[in-house]
Amino acid sequence: LPPQTMGNIIQPLWAECPAITRCVVAAYPALALALAVLGEVVATHPSFFFACSLYTAVWELRIWTLFVSVFYTTFFSSGMDFLMMLLVIYMAMVYFPACERAHGSITFLAYIFLANCATNLLFLATMGDLSTAFGPKYFLASN
Repeated sequence: LPPQTMGNIIQPLWAECPAITRCVVAAYPALALALAVLGEVVATHPSFFFACSLYTAVWELRIWTLFVSVFYTTFFSSGMDFLMMLLVIYMAMVYFPACERAHGSITFLAYIFLANCATNLLFLATMGDLSTAFGPKYFLASN
């Protein structure tokens, strides 16, 4: 391999990414950083709008949290969170382009939101069972 390409795995992956995949990959850390800064400035923490729990989604009827909670992450809390964010970005760059090309950009974007909603519904059902069995602390647990 030529010296200029050794170790560069991100640029070829980025070059293969269609538009929505690039937007998702770029927006994920940018939104996390912006919301972390915003959380220090305003009185209402941004997790108020993104955290999906039984309390927020069912009791307060913040249904949108079922769809958008995937875009809120706190990668500043620990080094492991930061590494997980990098892994998520890498996996998105590897697997999202084929899905977006096969189904189209709008369908792919709908897939992201609906897959997140289905995952959150499973999470909420599990938290409902746990809160019934072990107490109300699981009612407030968010993903």
